[in-house]
Amino acid sequence: MPEIATNTSPILPPKEAEEKVISPWKEGWKSFRKNKVAIVGLGIVSFFILIAIFAPVIAPYSFEGQKLSDKHLAPSAEHWFGTDEFGRDILSRVIYGSRISIGVGFLSVAGSVVVGSFWGSLPVIMAGG
Repeated sequence: MPEIATNTSPILPPKEAEEKVISPWKEGWKSFRKNKVAIVGLGIVSFFILIAIFAPVIAPYSFEGQKLSDKHLAPSAEHWFGTDEFGRDILSRVIYGSRISIGVGFLSVAGSVVVGSFWGSLPVIMAGG
């Protein structure tokens, strides 16, 4: 009697669920969210950046406007931080000054990244890598 051809290959089990690959950015963000101090710091920095961006809308007076009759006023409901020797509102000048401070901070970080990248890659370049 002729033998009936049968498929004798082993039955493969269904593929197990592959592990999801998490990108380093997602993993970093997940870790960042768990750190409460980092979240508070992000909130504070975001607050100051928003103040700097919306300074013309938030500031109650012009940063350069002078009113000599209002010089050296103490803090009040009208001038929360008082006025300087030229009658300029100090709160408005602080709000507008935050723009300069934020810009200097970003430029210093960018400069550090450029210089650090150069010095970090220099040994690789010298080694012929």
